[in-house]
Amino acid sequence: MPTPPVNPEMGILRLPGDEPDWIWAFTCPTRNCSCRGVLVLATSGDRETLMARGASVGEAWSRGSDHVEAAVALSGVTVFQLDLDSGEVGLLQGEKRFKPDDLAAHPELSRVVERIDGEVLDAIGRLWYQGKGDQDPEEARREASKVEIVNWTAGDLVAWDEVAGLREDLYVLDDRVYGAIELYCVNPGCSCGETVISFSEGPTRDARHVGRVRVTRSGTEEIELDNERERAQLERLWGAFRHRYPHHRERFARRAAVMQELGPKIVSSGRSQKRNAPVVAAAKLGRNEPCPCGSGKKHKKCCGAA
Repeated sequence: MPTPPVNPEMGILRLPGDEPDWIWAFTCPTRNCSCRGVLVLATSGDRETLMARGASVGEAWSRGSDHVEAAVALSGVTVFQLDLDSGEVGLLQGEKRFKPDDLAAHPELSRVVERIDGEVLDAIGRLWYQGKGDQDPEEARREASKVEIVNWTAGDLVAWDEVAGLREDLYVLDDRVYGAIELYCVNPGCSCGETVISFSEGPTRDARHVGRVRVTRSGTEEIELDNERERAQLERLWGAFRHRYPHHRERFARRAAVMQELGPKIVSSGRSQKRNAPVVAAAKLGRNEPCPCGSGKKHKKCCGAA
């Protein structure tokens, strides 16, 4: 195992909320390993208390030795495994995954887990790249001369994951895995302020599309279904998304600005470079359909104009 190129203390993160609680996240430092499991330490008290109690784990991680084994020996610290993409929580050793009802029997663990929202998961996602010695994808795209998107056509909405994704946004409901993809307009001159969140079930390449939620800048939400029978499941998924991202409107606004900034750099690529690329096709619009920006014009006469 190579020596990690970053300081492990970068993984010390404050949890959202009034109480200043902290976690210490350790992603896998092995260069070519794609595992998404994260070792997390938490304790009541301040940042310095957590650093002192978890110092042996940080030292082991820095040396490239078994930091999980070092965590097993800790006392006075809540230790667990976290899946970076789905947010599922598991035991430090073994394959067990806690379900929400299981967490009730572990109040200290539950107190921490309920405060790990999507923004915290994204912060850990940045650590995942840094731990591999890679650049943050968003920073890399900003510095690039062009951004290649698979089979992209001018006017198509673009998935955030295609441009600057840190992690897959997965949700587990009734033991089934669902994915959410955020799609944005990349036309620098567009003022629609809309974000489309597309939900699918199953492995991305063979995903069954459940539906979309269109959110305007003012907060108006519109559910779009291919099949009315999917309404209840889509509403559950949208509720899970809002729970994970309680400040989703601010999130959408920031990301929309980034996407429009990168818009002039976007070009079409004929080959798939990311495992979730096919999902973008769900956002394609017919050229004679109304433009999603709300201008009242046809798509081909507005944001879809070449």
